[in-house]
Amino acid sequence: MTNTKNNNKGFKKLNKKDMNKVITNSKIIKVIYTFICFLMIYTFSNNASAQWGQVGSLANIGSFPSVSMVNDNIFFVAGGPSGTPVIYKTTNGGINFTSINTTGISLELYCIWAVDVNTIYVGDGGAAGGTGGNAKVYKTTNGGTNWVNILSTGGTAGFINGIVFSRNNPQIGIIQSDPPTGVGNPFWIAKTTNGGLNWTVSNPPGVTSNASAQNSVFVVDQNFYGFGLNLSPQMVYTTNGCTNWVVKTLTGAQGPTGFVTSIAFSNNKLNGAAAGYGTYNTISRTTDGGNTWFSQSIPCTIPNGNNFGELKWVPGYNTVYLIVSSSSATQSFKSTDNGASWTTITFPVVGGITHMDLAFYNTIDQVSSVSSTGGVLKLQDGPLPVNLESFTFNVSGREVNLKWTTAMEENNSGFEIYRMNNNEQNNWVKAGFVKGNGNKTTPSNYAFTDNKLSSGKYSYKIKQIDYNGNYEFFTLNGVVEVSNSHKMNLYQNYPNPFNPTTNIDYDLSLDSKVSLKVYDMSGREVIMLVNTQQKAGYYTVQFNATNLSSGIYFYKLITNSNGSNNVITKKMTVIK
Repeated sequence: MTNTKNNNKGFKKLNKKDMNKVITNSKIIKVIYTFICFLMIYTFSNNASAQWGQVGSLANIGSFPSVSMVNDNIFFVAGGPSGTPVIYKTTNGGINFTSINTTGISLELYCIWAVDVNTIYVGDGGAAGGTGGNAKVYKTTNGGTNWVNILSTGGTAGFINGIVFSRNNPQIGIIQSDPPTGVGNPFWIAKTTNGGLNWTVSNPPGVTSNASAQNSVFVVDQNFYGFGLNLSPQMVYTTNGCTNWVVKTLTGAQGPTGFVTSIAFSNNKLNGAAAGYGTYNTISRTTDGGNTWFSQSIPCTIPNGNNFGELKWVPGYNTVYLIVSSSSATQSFKSTDNGASWTTITFPVVGGITHMDLAFYNTIDQVSSVSSTGGVLKLQDGPLPVNLESFTFNVSGREVNLKWTTAMEENNSGFEIYRMNNNEQNNWVKAGFVKGNGNKTTPSNYAFTDNKLSSGKYSYKIKQIDYNGNYEFFTLNGVVEVSNSHKMNLYQNYPNPFNPTTNIDYDLSLDSKVSLKVYDMSGREVIMLVNTQQKAGYYTVQFNATNLSSGIYFYKLITNSNGSNNVITKKMTVIK
């Protein structure tokens, strides 16, 4: 075993004796094992026949290289053996790579972010082998012709874990390092809000006996970002732009040491997922913005061990991608419902994947992933059929009005609308269908009204379906609450005229003794439909007139609450 990397960011599990020793020395050793490197490129769809294939190869890329995608054709890979920086570029989707000049960079690299083909950021591990030190961030604006050291952590234990810009707002970027002055001391974060022109450094509080984890950095916007830790499955994050920091346990993120290998969040900042070093058959998942995390099953069959789990979320979608990779095998999975369920994507018999990146476009969407020295893998498929820009609602009485907007559509058959009463968890009911626009490259607005609802709290989601039967779920953010009426109401029956059944709706603003009766033209009572005490709310009663002849009838609602009577009468028509 060669102890060459600080903070346990490698494959090998440290036993308890080793762990106690390295904590005593204020350093947690990153143990490197060299595996084959693979770069993965992905374009998204629901095509079940899609599978990975190998193209191209890279050399001397090191044990923990990183990848950054600009678009479907241009992306970069950074790494290198101990003490030697290596950067590769492709402009044809990975078919060919060229080496990028690294003059001015003295150490191998552990993270990279390419803004475009010319503007690139890279970060090192503080010392040769990633053992920590005065870690540095370099930037080029001319494709690598010249590099400038723009940031340094100081101290003797810094390690740049990630350089990540928001896919939602590229002006927002985060660079994160281990505690520069040693394990348990304050972390180091640099943030830009103007696309990298200026950076502000802050120091989130340290976590006892813990450092941060390579490739676990995530950022949604200037307020919501964070990173994973390396000795227990935990994350440190902020929701208010670093004013406050929270530490959360990532339940379900398996691992022999708890090293967090990846954290990903949806644009809505509610749905998220995390994986660890040792991912086997579960990951960690949240649906409330990271406040609580729970274990989520995945269909992985790679034996439990030193597996890396890597996640990426497709911006604006409920789609998230996961790879689980050991030294000899990799499996790929996709979820279209915020990580609740997963399907498998065929993958060659190869291993050693430790990082991936995603680039999203309306027509081509790609994920790339990279590990140590070796080949390039690629999966090409069609784009997602619909890009959803917004999904909102408003409530009017018993009606919930849903509205959503698509930026573009491809083969869009339409949308099924589903409703769930929050008192009946996981009992989704189909509420309706709205026809789609097929193929369209300009925005489209859709609306659906769900009416006659009882008072209560509801959740909604829409299922977009293409002409081939493939589908994608989009979930409404927030809970829809239908409140009780502010006054008593009796509505016109529907249908009217009718034969033989009709529905009668009424609202109660207060708990009341209720009487609902039907009378004929002479004033004779025909039937008592309701005669009981009822709570405030909305009610629907079905009336069957099979035994009545054609004609005009009246229905009368009488309510008594707090000693006060209210009476409303309406007429209806039976036609046979």
